[in-house]
Amino acid sequence: MTKKGKYHLLSYIIDRHLVFYKSQNRCKKLIAFAIFETDEFNLKIIRTLNEFLKSKLIQYYSVQMSIIEKTKKIYLLNFEATRRDNILQFLNIVHQNLIEKRLNCKILEGSALEKRFLAIIGEKSSSEVIIKEQSGSTLLEADNHTILLDFFSMKLGFLDKNISFLPNFIKIIKNFQKKGFLIFNFIIDINHEIKFCLYFTEIATEIDESVSTERSVNEFLSITVLERKILKIKNFYNFLWRRGISNDYYLLNSFLFLFEYDGVNESNIIKFNRNFEQNLSEIHIKSIRFSENLLFISQNFLFLTLQTLRAEYIQNVIEKYISKFFIYIIILNKLEYEKLLKIRSLESLENIQILNPNQVDDFDFSVFTRRR
Repeated sequence: MTKKGKYHLLSYIIDRHLVFYKSQNRCKKLIAFAIFETDEFNLKIIRTLNEFLKSKLIQYYSVQMSIIEKTKKIYLLNFEATRRDNILQFLNIVHQNLIEKRLNCKILEGSALEKRFLAIIGEKSSSEVIIKEQSGSTLLEADNHTILLDFFSMKLGFLDKNISFLPNFIKIIKNFQKKGFLIFNFIIDINHEIKFCLYFTEIATEIDESVSTERSVNEFLSITVLERKILKIKNFYNFLWRRGISNDYYLLNSFLFLFEYDGVNESNIIKFNRNFEQNLSEIHIKSIRFSENLLFISQNFLFLTLQTLRAEYIQNVIEKYISKFFIYIIILNKLEYEKLLKIRSLESLENIQILNPNQVDDFDFSVFTRRR
């Protein structure tokens, strides 16, 4: 059994490229964190870091993405050992490997490292951080500054190779005028399989009981994407150390598509979506893309786009959304479109219109400015 150390949250030491914590009990274990920044978040980096997990150079790693600010992605690596020399050796191996693979990343050190490490809980470091629970939120008080944190585990079981999920989710959160971070936490289990969890941390300066982020997002999407988690004060280090906040972990191999899209080899549907959304933007019509197939428009319309006929998927979308939205359906393949027209169960449904792919260029976008 691995012995656990006891650590004081802000009792760390900065040593060049590492944030060091020393256990306060008899365990005498050292843990340390390194952080590097990059604009990239893709499979090449993920696979490289996974090799460090498998070789036990690191115990876990996490990726932090800002919802509002266009900042670089933050990668935090966790090292554990009983000797400082071992951790330094592990970091040197990792650093050299990143250089050899020509990954465009910058490893932080000194004050820049400390600032980025603590930025998730405030702008400045302080030994007088007061942590409280308030109405299920975590309240932080430091240097006459107060922030509220709410934590939401993200449910990914509904995803069906939705390569655009992350940017679309961020767009939805922005639409509700929320601020915060997305954090991925990657671990390796006893079966040597890589797993990850994903959670959203909302940051606010006051409690707004009139607007529930969890309810707003889930009701808008008609599925459960967010599940609020109350983080106990004694477990707050999980957040600062960018660890998981729940047991909602997923096998990475089942969700590689989240990290695969690089915008180079676009499919017909992606090209269609881009042009369609550009037309909406030009006439100042607001839209939120939930997936490659689903686009919400002006809070009243849902545009369902498919390359080929997927009858069961179409039926599921209709059942979830027909009570809230007028639904347009377009299948880009002409033969598959003709198959859709033969489904009699669609003929009797109101608030649904099937569009001919050959006539979509003549679509009247002004319909989206009129409420149902």
